Amino acid sequence: MHSETTALAHAAIHGEKDIVAITGPNCHICKQLIYESSLRSGIDVVIIIEEDNQIKQIPISELMPYPWPEKI
Repeated sequence: MHSETTALAHAAIHGEKDIVAITGPNCHICKQLIYESSLRSGIDVVIIIEEDNQIKQIPISELMPYPWPEKI
């Protein structure tokens, strides 16, 4: 399992549904999982990445140009 999947599974096991931010995603499967989690919670999860030696915070909705399921 990827770290993003493990983090979301751990949160779910402990009843936590209000994920606000997570690092990554490093693959499209994890990006899809985070997006679907975001849709269920109603929170536009912030993805924290390092790019060009800068820390950036990007809402998952901005990383999904062709989402499935479509944005609600």
